[in-house]
Amino acid sequence: MTPRQTVFTKEGLNVTPENLTTEDLRLMRKLKAVKVLCPYCLFYGNLLEFATFLRQKRGKHFISASKCRCPDCGENYMKKTLLKVGEMSMEEFGYWFWGSVFGKWSSHDRVSWDKFKPRLRAHFAYDDRQAFWDVYWEFKDARDSETVAEDREAFEEYKRQHEGKGIDG
Repeated sequence: MTPRQTVFTKEGLNVTPENLTTEDLRLMRKLKAVKVLCPYCLFYGNLLEFATFLRQKRGKHFISASKCRCPDCGENYMKKTLLKVGEMSMEEFGYWFWGSVFGKWSSHDRVSWDKFKPRLRAHFAYDDRQAFWDVYWEFKDARDSETVAEDREAFEEYKRQHEGKGIDG
């Protein structure tokens, strides 16, 4: 293996920085094993593709432990967000996604709609897509997007409290 490794990307050659430590190289192998999904364009790839390299003063590079960037749409987010999105069901993802789009800090401009919709159709089953769009209509019909999440949490709490009880109570 050469001290400098070249990777082909859509933008051309992506050079892995020189002077990576053995710890960084071990981390890179671990990141290659984890598959994640960009929440804003639904790009599917390994976590290493999303990794960002930071530079220290003396020209040394290291992999950021917390920051990620989508190689397709270029959006930045935290690694824990990517991992959390991967563990969600489609309905939970819908509430998270539409809550951020319709929420106080609207992320509507961050979404690559021309990539998002075809990838949603290509990667997910009809039932999953339907659950996602049902959540959309729930947010769209609500006067206040914050009440949608509160109503959902109240309903989930009600279900937990009455779980296992019959109709008689």
